[in-house]
Amino acid sequence: MRTTLTLEPDVAQGIEELRRQSGRSLKRTVNDLLRSALAGRAAETSAREPATLPSSSGRILVAPEAFDEIGAMLAEIDEDELRRGGS
Repeated sequence: MRTTLTLEPDVAQGIEELRRQSGRSLKRTVNDLLRSALAGRAAETSAREPATLPSSSGRILVAPEAFDEIGAMLAEIDEDELRRGGS
C-alpha cells in the first residue's frame, strides 16, 4: 500500500536517526517501527486484567472483552432509538 504521511519534526528526526544507525531504508525502518508498535499494542490488549465491579451481592469480575461487547450493545441501542426518533 502506498500512502503519504506528514510526520511531526521530532518523529521524523527519530526515524532518520534510526535509519542511519541501522543502515536500512526509510521504508523498512518505518515498517519495522510500526510492526513493533502494533505487536506491543496487541500484547497490551491480550494482557488486560479483568475489572472488578461492585454489585448488590459483593464484587464481580468482568473480563475486558465484555466491555467491548457492552460498547457494541450500547451503540446498537442508540442506533435503534435514533431510527425510532427517540432522544
